Amino acid sequence: MDKIRCLVCGSLAEKTQFFNNNSFGYKRYYYSCYNHAFLSPTPDKSAIEKYYSSIETESNPVYYKKYKKRLSIIKSKIKKYFSSKAVSVLEIGPGGIGLVPILPAGTTYVAVEPNKNNLLNLKKMSKLNIKMDLYNELNCVQYDEFDFIVSF
Repeated sequence: MDKIRCLVCGSLAEKTQFFNNNSFGYKRYYYSCYNHAFLSPTPDKSAIEKYYSSIETESNPVYYKKYKKRLSIIKSKIKKYFSSKAVSVLEIGPGGIGLVPILPAGTTYVAVEPNKNNLLNLKKMSKLNIKMDLYNELNCVQYDEFDFIVSF
């Protein structure tokens, strides 16, 4: 099997049998080391910006109807981690909805979402009982630690 360096920890990662056939216009394989899984090759920044600026917002009614079912499944899997106490959450790639509807009051919610329409929709969903900070790039996040880091 092909091996490359892990993008996170630098250890050797092996190519798996799994792939995404039309990811940024070409076939990309999943690689795995001991602690991480990722797609390779990684698209360059301009390809990522082009992709996220052209996708339709995920807050449209058709998408949201499908997402509600997905959100219900996610909630059932993670509800034991989100008690009634306030937590801090970093969500990478929340789309136009993210975990916002299922977060407990007092939560600090930080989201990194490159699509401008999705960011606008997240702002509209902002609850008074959740502290929300939104960014379009990960390197702009101004927090040192979180209780949870998620990317679905």
